Amino acid sequence: MELKFKVWYGDRLVTAVLTTDAAESSYGQPVLVIDGEAFSPVDAAFSDIALAGSDAKVVAALAKAGYKLREEPWGLRLKRMRLERGITQVELAEKLGITQSRVSVLESRDTPPSDAVMIRKIERALGGEK
Repeated sequence: MELKFKVWYGDRLVTAVLTTDAAESSYGQPVLVIDGEAFSPVDAAFSDIALAGSDAKVVAALAKAGYKLREEPWGLRLKRMRLERGITQVELAEKLGITQSRVSVLESRDTPPSDAVMIRKIERALGGEK
């Protein structure tokens, strides 16, 4: 079994694999592998790993294997959506009428800003979840 999906590992968006490959797994139990490093459910819980997006199939497979990754913070979700669309921070800033440094601040937030107008501008600029 091998299931590939995206995670945030620190501040990097990377591909993770939930696998039962004998080279990575012990006793046939699924193991999470990121950048060639295997994580047990306990290791993953104490590492800076967040699931990118919320694919129900991935969440269910991780739960079945004993993994509970933290949810993607709002700012990282914004960054992922921007990257998926091939937009730079400068380009997004221009679309929003703000500075590039303000986009950087937005991407570092755990929660969305309280400014409803800014939220609507972001939704229009990125066109929703991809």
